[in-house]
Amino acid sequence: MDTLDKWAAKHKALSEPLRIRLLCLVAASPDICVCDLIAITGASQSMVSRHLAYLRNSGWLTVRREKLWMHYTIAQQEEKMDQAILENLQKHGELSQRIKADMAELAKLDNLDKSTRSC
Repeated sequence: MDTLDKWAAKHKALSEPLRIRLLCLVAASPDICVCDLIAITGASQSMVSRHLAYLRNSGWLTVRREKLWMHYTIAQQEEKMDQAILENLQKHGELSQRIKADMAELAKLDNLDKSTRSC
């Protein structure tokens, strides 16, 4: 596959608003559990899982299983362009009201006692 084709396929993953929100959340909270992503976004489990799989298959995320739960992190980005995209999402993501609200919800979850959470 040509480099241009790889770029197009990878960046196509960012054409869906929910996938951008998920990518921003994972970037802000490495090793985040899928249950937290569902709680924050308000999207269904199947929808979140489908979009996370798309991001994983396109090279944006990595995943690890811990018992019943899947935990996501940002994949190592080899291309400088991809690194720059992630940096810009982290710096400027809060220009979106939805991403700003997601980050506020993430902060609330981070402040909860881990023993009261399901994952």
